[in-house]
Amino acid sequence: MILRNAYLFIPILLLMHDEILGQPSPITFGVIPRPDLEMTVYEPDKDAGAVVLCDYCKAEMSLNNGVKTSIKRHVRIKILKKSGYDYGNVEIPYSTYDDLINYKASTCNIENGEPVETVLPKKQMIREKTSAYTNTLKIAFPQVREGSVIEYQYELITSDYFEFVPWTFEFTIPTIYSEFRASYPAYFEYKITLSGEQQKISRHYKSERFSAAGMSGTQHEYQWIARDLPAFEEEPYLPNIQDYLTGVRFELSAIYYPGGGSYEVSPTYEKISERLMEDEEFGVPINHAMTFSKVIKTLISGKNSQMEKALTIYDHIKTHMHWNDEEELYVSKPIKRSYNEQYGNSADINLMMINMMRAAGIQADPVILSTRENGIMNPVVALLRNINYVICAIQIDGNQYLLDGTDPVNPFGSLPLRCMNFRGWKVTSNGGKWIELRNNEINSVSTTCSLSPSDDGTMSAEVKIRYDSYSAQNARKAIRLYGEDDYKEDLSYRWGNIDVSTVSISGTDSLDGSLGLRFNAVIHHNLLKDSNLIIFNPYEIFENPSNPFIKEHRDYPVNFGCPIREEYTFYIEVPEGYSVDESPKKVQLILPNKDASFMQSTTVQNNILVINARFSIQKTFFSKDEYESLRQLYLIMLRKKAEMIVLRKNLVIS
Repeated sequence: MILRNAYLFIPILLLMHDEILGQPSPITFGVIPRPDLEMTVYEPDKDAGAVVLCDYCKAEMSLNNGVKTSIKRHVRIKILKKSGYDYGNVEIPYSTYDDLINYKASTCNIENGEPVETVLPKKQMIREKTSAYTNTLKIAFPQVREGSVIEYQYELITSDYFEFVPWTFEFTIPTIYSEFRASYPAYFEYKITLSGEQQKISRHYKSERFSAAGMSGTQHEYQWIARDLPAFEEEPYLPNIQDYLTGVRFELSAIYYPGGGSYEVSPTYEKISERLMEDEEFGVPINHAMTFSKVIKTLISGKNSQMEKALTIYDHIKTHMHWNDEEELYVSKPIKRSYNEQYGNSADINLMMINMMRAAGIQADPVILSTRENGIMNPVVALLRNINYVICAIQIDGNQYLLDGTDPVNPFGSLPLRCMNFRGWKVTSNGGKWIELRNNEINSVSTTCSLSPSDDGTMSAEVKIRYDSYSAQNARKAIRLYGEDDYKEDLSYRWGNIDVSTVSISGTDSLDGSLGLRFNAVIHHNLLKDSNLIIFNPYEIFENPSNPFIKEHRDYPVNFGCPIREEYTFYIEVPEGYSVDESPKKVQLILPNKDASFMQSTTVQNNILVINARFSIQKTFFSKDEYESLRQLYLIMLRKKAEMIVLRKNLVIS
């Protein structure tokens, strides 16, 4: 269940290869070998749209002017097809506390048989503040086309020694050569872990003596090299590939002082809680009880129960505040200012909610987490850089409710799917604890359909669909975005060649409960008819069944995020003079502990063929060892759903 369970702890002393570590950078900017320029296809992967020719980085920590780490990186990529054009747009995020210098970029093409380099002027590279604590350098390479070689390099200066430079060798395109060198004084002791395909990486070590700022000691120097890595193949229900890419990570474990003595560094979530609660941009804002005292007094006037007060505050936050789409752990400004401006990042909104809940006398605490795209929090290694979000947890009458105020259509007691990422850490005054990131969310759709085959090869249908929880939220978002009329018109396109009429939608005036959709339709596809037979598949009206788990082997877990429930009930009128010749067979598939199931039954009642089907995923996180049973369930389910209904005309004996 731990995403980094494939990590391998590397002993600090590795092989010595002075002659390798002493070599200069493997590539020189602007000097591109002719074979790289003339490459038209990457033979090991002929479908690749691009290939990383070289990705080189040297991270060197020094003590000359305080603790500083210089990170020099040089990347060269070959564009092979139009599908690789996206690699011609590069974004380099970095902390607002760091300095990005010496950056340049260029594109090289062969024109009239000769290499032509197009250098991107610095003024065309955009530095943008993308969040309160992050800047991003954006590079749009010029003259990118099939056959181009693009390259860029930069240097980043950082004072952060607690979280030394992580490195990733792997991409979603092949990598021919990747090298990472790390150098730091022995005053700092790091636990080094390797993730992913460890056997594909060569590792080397040596030590050097250094003298700087009146101190002397040993400098550790490491080198990792990976060659000919295939493209990382993304899998369905794998929300963050960064957790699985082959790479190197560093965890600070101790600091040894020059004059003697040491400090054991044991990053724990309890210590993170303590640090956050003292932070001016996290703990301090939620503890200022008087910030919203007047607002709260007005809001909860006449509200007697804590639940009434909580619902009022939650609704007020959602309607008053507007989220700027930034996922953050810290506030961007004082929360009173965000309230007055009615605008802020996720932390501005959710820490504000915690403050208001506490001001109303409701027990409220922050829960820190990593969103699905950011990866699952490591329960063993506590690093703040792996955490990018905070929500509000309240306690009422012994029940816990997890809340997020960024989405105006999110009902009380329901988290956005991006937050549904296994577990989060509840920050409390006495440290905190792990909690499951889930209320009662589910992705649920229930469809009831009455079908009547006609002589002209069409079918008339009466359809009722009930959306619950996430499905209801998504439908409400679509209706809010496109308008109810356009949403109704879209039904004909959504399910193919059908004519829709008499559409009604219920439940749009409330964020809680189900959203209902009813309509009549004439279906022009999906039915085969001759003089004796009527053949069709009712499932294909509403879905195009496909198996997301076609691979026989999977190296990564399956993360659904939330439970899933899909129900179908078909009432199929058997025309006069016909009888049911073939119909889907009864089946009942249940995985251990009822983690997932599929059940289908078929009956005939008064010339009506009734099919009931229910598919359910209760467990949201399946390990790679559980993959095969999940895959088999999908295979059998889709095979059963593919079974046709055959209605045969009765023989008339004269």
